[in-house]
Amino acid sequence: MPPAKKTTKQTVAKPRASKAAKGQPITAATSSSVVIATTSTSVVSANVIVAKGFEEERNDEMTPLINKAAKIAKNFANITAKVAAFETEMLYKYLGQTYELFEEIKQHKYRDTYFDHLRHYLKKKGIKTNKNTSDISLLIRLIFVVKPKTAHLYSRAIEAAQEAKIKPAAFIAYVEKEGGLEKLRISQIEQDKAKLYREALKSGTELAWRYLKAMELQPLGTAHIPRGKVLQTAPNGYVITVSTAFAVPRNPSNLAELRMLTCLPTDKDTEDFVINAIAKNFAKNLEAALKMVERLEGKDTEALEDE
Repeated sequence: MPPAKKTTKQTVAKPRASKAAKGQPITAATSSSVVIATTSTSVVSANVIVAKGFEEERNDEMTPLINKAAKIAKNFANITAKVAAFETEMLYKYLGQTYELFEEIKQHKYRDTYFDHLRHYLKKKGIKTNKNTSDISLLIRLIFVVKPKTAHLYSRAIEAAQEAKIKPAAFIAYVEKEGGLEKLRISQIEQDKAKLYREALKSGTELAWRYLKAMELQPLGTAHIPRGKVLQTAPNGYVITVSTAFAVPRNPSNLAELRMLTCLPTDKDTEDFVINAIAKNFAKNLEAALKMVERLEGKDTEALEDE
C-alpha cells in the first residue's frame, strides 16, 4: 500500500494589530489617491473632492482652448472696429464728393431739368420719392441706394454744411468736428426747433401789437385815476399797471374785480417785456391767436356772419 499523504491545516491570515487601530473601521484603497471611508458621510465628501480634482484637471486642459477663443474674439473685434472706421471714412469721403457734385449741378443752367429727370428715373427704378423730397435727397438716393431714413440722415448732413457755409472740401472735417452724422442730425433738429420758435415769436409779437390796438376800442374795463399816477411808456404811450384780481360777489364764475395798485415806471424795456410776454403766449398757437385778433379787428368774416 502506498503511504498515506500528510495533510496540513490551512488558516486565513489575520490582519496585524499594527495595521488597524482597535475599534476603527477597516478601510480599503481605491484607484484614486483618495482613501474612502466606509461611512456614507465620508463617501460623499470624498466624491466631492475627487470631482473637484477632476474639474481642476479639466480646466487646465481647456485653458489653452479658451485662450485661443478669446484671442480670435479680440482679433475679430479689432478688425471689426477697423472696418467700421474705414467704412465711416469712406462714407464721409463720398458724401463730400456728392456735396461737391450737388453744388456743381446747382450752378448749371439745366439744373431743374436734371432733377426732374432724376425724379422720374428713380420712380422708374422703384425708388419711392414724393413732391417734398429735396433735390439733394434725390441725388443721395441715386448714388447711395439707401432707405429713405438713411437718405434723410445723409441729406441733413449736407444741408447743415450748406447752412453753416461749409465748402465741400471741408465737409469731412466739419462732420467729424460735429461728432458724426447722428449728432449732426440731432443738432440740426434742435436748431430747426429754435428757428421755428423764433419765427413763431416774431409773428406772435406782430399779433401782440395788433391785439393791443384792437382792444383800445373795446377794453376789458375802464377806471378813473389821478393823472399824476399815470406813468406812460415811450414810444407808444401805453400805461402798464399792476393790479390784483378778486371774484365779484354773487357771481364769481363770470366776473372778476381788478384793483389797480400802481403804474410801472416809464421804460421801453418794460413795454418790450410785456409785449414779449403776450407774444410768447400767442406763439404757442398762432392760428388761434390770429383768429382772435382778426375777430377783434372786425376782419373775421365767419364770426361776423354768425353774429
